[in-house]
Amino acid sequence: MTNLRPRSLVPMFILTLFVAAGVFSPLSSAAPSTAALPTIHAGFPVSLNGAVVRFGSVALGKVNSDNIDDIAVGASDGKVHAYTGNGSKLWDYDTGNMAIESKPAIADIDGDGKNEVIVSAGSTFTAANSGAGVYILRNNGTLRCAFTDTGDFDSNGVHDGVYSSPAVADLDDDGQSEIVFGGFDAQVRIMDNNCNILAGRFVRDTIWSSPAIADMNGDGKPEIIIGVDSHLEPGFGTLDGGILHVYDSTLHDIAGFPKQINEVIYSSPAIGDINGDGSPDIVVGTGRCFNNLPNCASGGRVYPNVGEYINAWDAQGNALPGWPRAIPGQFAFSSPALANMDTDAALEVVINTAEVKDGLNTPPDGWMHVFNGNGSEVSGWPKKPFIPAGATGTVSWSTNASPIVADVTGDGSPEVFLPCNFDIVAWNKNGGQLTRTTIPPQAGQWALNTDFSVNGSPAVGDIDGDGKLELVAAGGRGNQTTGGLFAWDFDGAATSKALPWPSFRRSPDNNALLLSPGLQTSSDVTLIVKAGDSRTTTVAVKDIANGAIAWTASDDQSWLSVNPTNDTTPGTISITADSSGKSNGSYSGTVTLNSSVNTVTINVTLVVADNVYDVFNPVARRG
Repeated sequence: MTNLRPRSLVPMFILTLFVAAGVFSPLSSAAPSTAALPTIHAGFPVSLNGAVVRFGSVALGKVNSDNIDDIAVGASDGKVHAYTGNGSKLWDYDTGNMAIESKPAIADIDGDGKNEVIVSAGSTFTAANSGAGVYILRNNGTLRCAFTDTGDFDSNGVHDGVYSSPAVADLDDDGQSEIVFGGFDAQVRIMDNNCNILAGRFVRDTIWSSPAIADMNGDGKPEIIIGVDSHLEPGFGTLDGGILHVYDSTLHDIAGFPKQINEVIYSSPAIGDINGDGSPDIVVGTGRCFNNLPNCASGGRVYPNVGEYINAWDAQGNALPGWPRAIPGQFAFSSPALANMDTDAALEVVINTAEVKDGLNTPPDGWMHVFNGNGSEVSGWPKKPFIPAGATGTVSWSTNASPIVADVTGDGSPEVFLPCNFDIVAWNKNGGQLTRTTIPPQAGQWALNTDFSVNGSPAVGDIDGDGKLELVAAGGRGNQTTGGLFAWDFDGAATSKALPWPSFRRSPDNNALLLSPGLQTSSDVTLIVKAGDSRTTTVAVKDIANGAIAWTASDDQSWLSVNPTNDTTPGTISITADSSGKSNGSYSGTVTLNSSVNTVTINVTLVVADNVYDVFNPVARRG
């Protein structure tokens, strides 16, 4: 067992933007936008009832009952805040003294038609404080339940925190949502909607990474994709570095996994098709611990230059061609976003990195990268973020926050957003910076500046129901102690196409999944039927992108029937085989599901026999 590693990066710099003397960088060439300039959204900025938001990321989702996206975020004092899009406070809830550095999930986990807010509390800044765990809050801000019985992996006498952002999904197809998260106590857990732990897996080292949820092997059931840290333990087959797991719903790795790498995985995986083959891929960064940080590394063992790359694997655990992508002298604590930044069918990888530098009084410089599916850098990238410092200087500080991608201008091309100190920096798809590099901004430059450091990811959505997009960020007010929310209006329409990766972990349920919509069924069907009888089975029908697709069904044999003949995902279809008039033998048929997106065929085999015996295993209860 190793001790909980301290955060190896300089976490927060309480500096005044205008006095960053001595760290000026040459001014970047900006790309003034021809679109309308963003304006401050009515009702903002908002002062929170509590401390600054240090590393918590903004979540947008429907918290109250007006069917318009609201804002939820956790702060450094353990409070969870919920606000409407006009800046009105819905509620706040105090989880304790453990800082929240995750992104809340917003989902209806109990089927009552109202969304809950699920938030984890965990931080190395407040590792000795109370309140660690995962909390489920009703839409009115009251506590539904909490799981606070985490372990004490670092042996400090306090329950360990949960830095990982919880993900919500129905893992076992029972119609009930489960919640997945990793903890600093080296446990990956699956929790039900009443905060009961359904399954746990001890991974022998700390977990910073947040889980992604996706059907990786095509069996119609979602898997859990998560990174964990590791250290040399020959008896358990682990090395110094990190491990990428792809678990089924029982927390056992599927075929092709786990994958051991030579650096920690603080980054959280993103799932999408980056090489255009129609199958989901896994993309994840690393972190920095064994790369020359002896105070972090187990036993002080360090290995120069490890972890300076981005990883990508296919669903079978094979490294994609061109990956891992080397980024010499840089590492990616942050988590990738996926988006189609060009006109082909495949997604690009959008991820920010930090330079490997020690002994600085300010953060090392950061970079924004955009990679093709073959690992090559997209033309025009990488870029440093440039923000004003003083009257004539600029800085390009790195951040632990992760990028988001959205088409906020409505021109059909996405923009990339990333915090840098007080500002949110934006680039167009070609790498042209759209935001200010001087004070005051140059003509056409966007001013997305706040009152204090922004260290968590912002989010884009329609928070006022006007059909247009807003950008929301969380940080602190000018007194550097009170939390704050900031929002800006854009002219881009609030469509699904405009929001490929609009927040950390992409969606309100934190599944970090971006796939093209398409019908998917769970399996082909074989029905063994006694002569003259019939038999029915049920097959799940879903959208691989977890959306709603209308479909119609037909069959091609007289002995075959389906019900219903039309529906919308997610749902089921009943398939019936009738052996009347059939002699003993095997018969083949197909059920075809058609939609505007794709067509799926279910192969049905009818086996007719004189006698059919159903065998049931006895159930014994141990006393």
